[in-house]
Amino acid sequence: MSTITYNNKDKTPVQLGDRVTIRRFLFWKYFGTVVYVPGISPKRGDMESANYRRICIKYDNGTFDSEDADVSGVLVHSKIKFSERQNGVESLQPTDIISEEDEYRQELERNNPPMTGIRLDQTDEVTQSKLAGLPNLPDGIAWPKNDDGLEMILLAQIHCPELPPNVGLPSEGTLFFFYDLDNWDKTKVIYTKEPLPKTPRQRVIPNKGPLKKYHDTNGCCVKFAAYESHASDVFEMGESEGHHFMLGYPLWIQRDEMPPDRVLLLQIDSDTTLNPDWMWGDAGRIYFLISPTDLAAENFDNVEFEMECY
Repeated sequence: MSTITYNNKDKTPVQLGDRVTIRRFLFWKYFGTVVYVPGISPKRGDMESANYRRICIKYDNGTFDSEDADVSGVLVHSKIKFSERQNGVESLQPTDIISEEDEYRQELERNNPPMTGIRLDQTDEVTQSKLAGLPNLPDGIAWPKNDDGLEMILLAQIHCPELPPNVGLPSEGTLFFFYDLDNWDKTKVIYTKEPLPKTPRQRVIPNKGPLKKYHDTNGCCVKFAAYESHASDVFEMGESEGHHFMLGYPLWIQRDEMPPDRVLLLQIDSDTTLNPDWMWGDAGRIYFLISPTDLAAENFDNVEFEMECY
């Protein structure tokens, strides 16, 4: 998407300094000037990211508004009309405040420095790490069960040698994260240094509850990518699903900041594209938190669990 255009027949390219009229309700009554265009103005995380690009309009009364461009580069809002073009307009700067949400975003940035996060990306490569599916549990390790004696579902199998090095996670062994679909508060984390069998463990076919129709076959291999995680990422990615992370900042839904003295061990998002049953409450997320001391000691017996949804 190299150019953003207006949603009209002429597809006029959006430029800094464009005068526009914006219809609200039944009237073309709002007038403003484009003060931010991705790729032209100084980059802002709230205006352009890997997921979207936005323009910003400053109304004549001094307030701001932002509008998204779709995947083809056309402004989504059909009620923006190009009027004329003027030069010498000052761009929106990265430190400018355009809304209460933007003010809070910048406050998060000031109070929470960037951290290294690990993104779990689906891959067609054959790896020993996976999301969903069936676990490659060593023979001597029991599959965790719920109160009805049914095996919990596998959320993630993290084979530590496949992780990026020197990020504070174990360099050997495998982490298994299990979750109970019957009881949303019940989870189990297993860490083992035993070799993984090539063949996944098969569950006993459940005969009741949500597990009866759970799609065990809907899983995928994953590879890991280190990235710079920001506390304000929630403003860019918080409303979409499929974000699975280790370390870095969680994409909280209900709370604002990380509990003190805790590290995000794993975030599992709702992800119905991966598995139709991966909907945690109302488009929620699952978080596993650990103390830095336990993480350094490779002690995963005290991992804390939280689930938030809209």
